[in-house]
Formats: sequence, structure tokens, C-alpha cells
Amino acid sequence: MNQSRYGLLLAFVLVNLVWGTTFLAIRIGVHDLPPALFSGSRFVFAGMVMALVAWYLRQPLPRLWSDWKVVLITAFLMVCGGNGLLTWAEQWVPSNQAALLVTASALWLPLLGTLGARGVPLTRRVVLGLAIGLAGTALMFWPEDGFSTRYLWAQFGALISSLSWSAAAIYLRNSTLATRDVPFAAAQMLVGGAMMCALGLAVGELPRWHMTSAAAWSLLYLTVFGSCVAYSGYLWMIPRARPATLGMISYVVPVIATIAGWALLDEALAGAQFAGMAIIVIGVAIVTWPQRRAPATVAVVNHPVGDDIRKP
Repeated sequence: MNQSRYGLLLAFVLVNLVWGTTFLAIRIGVHDLPPALFSGSRFVFAGMVMALVAWYLRQPLPRLWSDWKVVLITAFLMVCGGNGLLTWAEQWVPSNQAALLVTASALWLPLLGTLGARGVPLTRRVVLGLAIGLAGTALMFWPEDGFSTRYLWAQFGALISSLSWSAAAIYLRNSTLATRDVPFAAAQMLVGGAMMCALGLAVGELPRWHMTSAAAWSLLYLTVFGSCVAYSGYLWMIPRARPATLGMISYVVPVIATIAGWALLDEALAGAQFAGMAIIVIGVAIVTWPQRRAPATVAVVNHPVGDDIRKP
């Protein structure tokens, strides 16, 4: 395994571990804080931190309009449409069910990932792994009494958030940027966070902003770990990993979310959930297990890392 594979593996593990706990943090936060301002302030604070890191590394923020175009589009789709809509939905949707609903991105990413200049065709092995992962996720979270339609609009919102997130990821994967990873993440977080804060102010959320100790800890955790660490790690992975590998994050995160709920909220794990987690692990292994090197004529298409689209 070369250095790039080690980096992808580390980022994959880190993103899953952190994002698996963010569903609980979001659920705690929206109990006390309005969703748009809560989500927006998280990314504004994280963007400031990443901008300071970029300044320390002497890496400038985007300078070209082409880069700012990518920042604006991905900030709207990822921060507002992806995270913002999910945060809104978790006012009504339990965190574990929200984690299940966003697994749809595991299907959106490989499908949308077939498009564009850096499109990756689906192989039989990837399709098999994705199907196994989806089956394991359904087994983990399928409730005994069936899904309730009481908050169908919120559940639908969580599903749309996964589509918005996936579209942004594929758009970013197919984009050519002159900006380095850290300043790009800083710019995207600042722009997306500002959009969410403006939305929150426009719909009159400010009078509902009542900071509590639980909300403060939730905001701090989401800012530092959910955004600065995991979100930046995910952005780093996008141009380097196959869409199917990115999609598998949506399968593993619900497993972590379930374990976190069991450890922190004393939620019991049934036998079916343990079986579901085992099935998901099998699906992940099928999708991410290294393949034999393809012939030179198709190496670029099938290589799990691909060319880095950012200039050094």
C-alpha cells in the first residue's frame, strides 16, 4: 500500500468516526438553537479557523473567478443544501433515522460519479458491494413497527440533503482548481456559513437564539471536529477517491451513529443491528479492497485514487 492509499485510509476512518457522532451533536444542538443560525455559525467559525491555518501555511484564498465559482456552487449545495437541510430535518427526525436516510448518498455518488470528465464507470463488484451495504443499513435501522409518516416532509428533506451533497461532491471532483485544499475549505465554509446565517436572519431565527451549555458543547464539537477535521478531510478525499468509496462513508457513518447512541444514550443494540453492521463491513470491503492493476489503457479510469486535480 503506497502513501496515497495510507492517506485515503486514514481520512476514510477519521471522517467516519467523527461524522458518526455529529448526528447526535446536531440533534442536541437544534433542541435549543434555530437550525439555520446553528448550522451557519458552525461553518463561519470553522471557516475562520481554516483561514488562519491557511494564513499560517502561507496558502492564499482563491484568487481566480473560476475557483470562486466552484466555491459558491459547492458552498450552496454542500453547506446549505446538504448540512443545512439535514440540520433542519433533525428537529423532527431522530438522529439514527437521519443517519439512515442520508445513506442514499451512497447510491447517488456512484451513479452521479459516472458523469463528467473524471467519470468512473460502475463495475459489477462495486454494484454488489453497494447493494450489500444498503441491505445491511436497512437491517440495522428498520424499526419493528415500520417507518412513521408523521414527519414525512422532514424525512424527505433529509433525503434531498443527501442528493444535494452528492451533486456537490461530483461537481467538485470534476472541477479543476488552482487553490490548495486548506484555503479552499476555508472559503467554502465561510461562504456557506454566511449563506445559512443570512437565511436564519431573514426568516427571523435570531429571537430563538438561546445558548445553553449543551448547545455550546454541540456547536464547539461540530465546529472543531465535524467541520475543521472531518469536513476538510472529506474535501481532501473528493478528488482522490473513487465515487463508490466516498459513497461507502454513508454506510459506515450510521454504524458509528448507532454505536454512539448505545454508548452515550444507553440505546440497546439488537441482534439484527449487529448483523447489519457485519453486513456493512462486508460491503465496504468489497468496494474498497484493492484491485489488480488494470492495463495501461484503462488505468486512469479504474485507479481508486486518480489524478489530483489541484496544482501543487
